Amino acid sequence: MLTDFKFPYGHPAKTARMIERVGGEYGYAEFGDPKFIVIEPEWINKDPTMKFLWLEAMDGSERAYSTLRMNGASPQQARSVLPNSLKTEIVMTANLREWKHVFRMRCQKAAHPQIREIMLPLLKELHERIPVVFDEEYETFLSATQE
Repeated sequence: MLTDFKFPYGHPAKTARMIERVGGEYGYAEFGDPKFIVIEPEWINKDPTMKFLWLEAMDGSERAYSTLRMNGASPQQARSVLPNSLKTEIVMTANLREWKHVFRMRCQKAAHPQIREIMLPLLKELHERIPVVFDEEYETFLSATQE
């Protein structure tokens, strides 16, 4: 199974119908907590100016969060200023039909690059395990990426 993937923009279950999130209580933690990690986008190292601007934005978000907390905002309230680049971890289960739907939504070239980084290897793994179910998605999305 694929582990340690980071998808900072929510999660794929938001567009799926029959997906269950698995895990304990989903509470809010403090931003200063070590489990809060910001994920650098793949493109960031290509341009030093863009990297500088991105790092400034991450720093500004952290300062805003801390200031809100120091002034009495709850973690839930202060979280609204946190960046999309904040690491998010989820566990989800779905039936095979729903996985096919998720792959059709999240493996397209128009999908966010970071969700494709998660979904394409997952599609490859599921195709290896049960090829007859995922042949169509594999041909559509992975054959094209291997050119």
